[in-house]
Amino acid sequence: MKLKAKQWYMVIAAIVVVIVLVGGGAWLLGSKKNTAQQIPAFNDQTQQVQTLSPDSIGLTIAFRADNKAMKFTVGNAAGINSIEYQISYMKTIDGQQVPEGLIGTVDMNPGDSTAGIGYREFGTCSSGTCRYDSVVSPVKLTLKLVKSDGKIYQVEKTVDLPQ
Repeated sequence: MKLKAKQWYMVIAAIVVVIVLVGGGAWLLGSKKNTAQQIPAFNDQTQQVQTLSPDSIGLTIAFRADNKAMKFTVGNAAGINSIEYQISYMKTIDGQQVPEGLIGTVDMNPGDSTAGIGYREFGTCSSGTCRYDSVVSPVKLTLKLVKSDGKIYQVEKTVDLPQ
């Protein structure tokens, strides 16, 4: 039995679709594995994370005079290779409370004894115009520290916005 030209096109199209689906599926599965290995989450559960007190690293938090920004300093940063931070708080939008946060990393140099960030705005700024959030909760700072021995530590401190 011979296939007509139209039937050949249908067979070839079906084969191409199967190849694309199988290849695409394999690519997606492979890329998910690589992504998970290369980019660890903020709270990476694959490694034991120990807790440190804010005082043990000399953590200080300061608010700008208008209470629309905050900064922090780690006074005892010796032996720390990297610091990731998360600043979280609740704000109001149209009478509803919604969570908000800021994340980032601290620029570290080998041998630094102190580390920190400058003021981070509670809101967004673009082209010199800032829209500030109406912060209605205490501000929580969470730090992820990676020390020179490879161990990961977490530090948390919650502070009320000054009145």
